[in-house]
Amino acid sequence: MKRFLLTYFSPFVALFSPDALSDKALTAGYAKLIALSSTNDISASTLYSDGLDYSKYSLPYTFKNIYTDGDYAFNIQIRGNYLKVKSEVIDIDSSNSLRSRWDILNLTTSPQLTYSINKNYSLEGELELGYSNMQNKSSFYGEDDVKAGLREAKLLDWDINTLH
Repeated sequence: MKRFLLTYFSPFVALFSPDALSDKALTAGYAKLIALSSTNDISASTLYSDGLDYSKYSLPYTFKNIYTDGDYAFNIQIRGNYLKVKSEVIDIDSSNSLRSRWDILNLTTSPQLTYSINKNYSLEGELELGYSNMQNKSSFYGEDDVKAGLREAKLLDWDINTLH
């Protein structure tokens, strides 16, 4: 059966203190990582590129035909996604080094309504609601004052919760 998909994609709404991420370029990069962590397909994959190691796991499940009434059917899809991104050790100077790491957990549910036009075609509407948690688990080796500066720049020890 062929389907016309009508899907609403909502923007990520970040819930954090106003000074949690002060750099707009960093915020955009983190939003892209959260978007990358969310997929509809079952998968387990790793990728190494330009000093970054990506490990991603996704597990969706759809409850089909929970309720049917004539040409209408109600389904619910739930998904769990996990993404881990690690960098190689970055030498800041001769006595300080940083290894970046981010862990992202993404849980999503999607109620779906399907209307069968005829035997071959149907319309499907879906609303996606979800929660994501992104944790910065970067490790730093070196002087305490440099570590404090990295914390102040929001490059160490933080986490963000988002609703989408």
